[in-house]
Amino acid sequence: MRIGVGEAIGLAIVAAIAAFALWQSWGKWLHPLIDAGRDLYVPEQMLAGRKLYRDILYFYPPLAPYLLAGITGIVGSSLGVYAFIGVAIGGVACSALYGIARDVSGRVAAWIVALLFVSLSLTGATTYGANVIFPYAHAAVLGMMFFLLFEGAILRIFVTGPTRLSVVVAVVAGLLAAWCKIEFAAWVLVTATMACALAVVTKRAARRDIALAAATFVACAACSVAAVWLVFADSGPGHHWLFDNTLPNALLEGGVARAFYSKVTGSDQWASNLTLALAGLVLVAIHLWLVRMLDPARTGARRGLASLGLLALLALVVYILATDLFFRAWTVVQLLLIPLALRDVDRVARSADDPARWARLTMPLLLWFSACGTSRIYLNLAPVWYGFSLILPVLLLIVHVLFRELPARDFHSRRASLLWLPLLLVICGRNLAEQRAAYADKRHAIVTPRGTFYDVAADRARVLNEFIAYATANRLEGMVIIPEGLAMNYVTSIPNPMSWHTFTPAEIPTREIDRRAVAEFDRVKPRYVVVTTQEAAAFGFRGFGVDYGLELDRYLRANYVLERKWTSATFSMYLLKRR
Repeated sequence: MRIGVGEAIGLAIVAAIAAFALWQSWGKWLHPLIDAGRDLYVPEQMLAGRKLYRDILYFYPPLAPYLLAGITGIVGSSLGVYAFIGVAIGGVACSALYGIARDVSGRVAAWIVALLFVSLSLTGATTYGANVIFPYAHAAVLGMMFFLLFEGAILRIFVTGPTRLSVVVAVVAGLLAAWCKIEFAAWVLVTATMACALAVVTKRAARRDIALAAATFVACAACSVAAVWLVFADSGPGHHWLFDNTLPNALLEGGVARAFYSKVTGSDQWASNLTLALAGLVLVAIHLWLVRMLDPARTGARRGLASLGLLALLALVVYILATDLFFRAWTVVQLLLIPLALRDVDRVARSADDPARWARLTMPLLLWFSACGTSRIYLNLAPVWYGFSLILPVLLLIVHVLFRELPARDFHSRRASLLWLPLLLVICGRNLAEQRAAYADKRHAIVTPRGTFYDVAADRARVLNEFIAYATANRLEGMVIIPEGLAMNYVTSIPNPMSWHTFTPAEIPTREIDRRAVAEFDRVKPRYVVVTTQEAAAFGFRGFGVDYGLELDRYLRANYVLERKWTSATFSMYLLKRR
């Protein structure tokens, strides 16, 4: 890939923005109790000899913890090491986005998609774990990284023709993505099936190679499933290696999980979310009309008050649209693109003598991958919360439509497509400014043997500092933190002796599962239990022992006594010792 002077300058700007985003948020990505601590703690326990799915309940396929264990087993385990792992994942994902967009959408689109990634997702601050560095699950960002590589290989196979390298990358990256999260496995499997069907429908000359690649993928997937069964099938006491782990009934069937994931998809407030999507669509349509009106190639250069009025209206639309409204509009835009995508596939199938026809498959394929990612956040389509990683395939679709499809379909000229740049640049700037404000509030240091990070709550930071100092000095062996707090087990190097590590409503949604947790407590008899006042509002509950986990709460009251407490106005921790 040859890079000219202009492109090199653009890449330097992207690198500078990424460096700025990292600088203004350094050490402030990690939540002290929630989610991310699992991926810090579990790999180290695996290196110590504990077995995934038997000694450690884990709700994802095994690739992420094994990969993290392999890296940290070589270079060491600290907050700094994990920060650089996150930066490396972000670098690969950004490179994949840039390479795909450069191949199919042009250099300007590639520059914009890379800029959107480093401004929106790399160090996102919309909620806890919504960043690539310390995400809510490394399986999510690693899976998306491999999924983007898979997407790039599939586009190469269909648009420019399959090569041995593109087929190998498609198979390997697809398998790696599938072994990060179950939804990635479903997307990759359906995509492999769709690729075979598309090769047949479009009479792709190399359809035999594509069918062979798909068959190779299925065979490799079957072998890897068999290998996982052989390695992990010995279940631990009281739970199943598969249906309490990667396919947990508690998360797949529980009412608590359904309510939680309805928030993720936006279906819990579908009317208001659909209204926002339609409002965004109207504003996008107005912006498109303004671009057409200001397109010199279509109407000639406008002068005087008319031009100034159109530019003023464009500036107003940009100001209003440069929020989540722009992304939410693509909830509907994706539906509007489906007939165009099907027409493109039909044209490729009919124009057998046109050597350039394969380029028409670009938009249908980008739309397919975008739909895969947005299926989890369809009515909540924005770079917030879970959307910080799932929106990445959508970014590729967006820049392709704005900078390649609209000019190609004569909505406006390619030169006029540059009028979309102010909107996208304002989106990037606004998100970076919001991150700066959010991370500026994280100024309360939590000092640990693994490194220092920062919290937004002064009371919680003070309590955690006191607890970490006490736990480290007194070596609270067998410490279990309720409802969650594996980050504290990690920073104090004190392992949890149980296979249960978190006790949120998602993990103990029913009385039956609550009793199973009690049974393991009674079998393992951990010496110390730490109960925090961490809220459970995200799951629709008030707190542990208040309106969920009542069986376990009764067991703790009967078998443990208060050893020490750290209290503040907003957050408290209670150390219990077994009688």
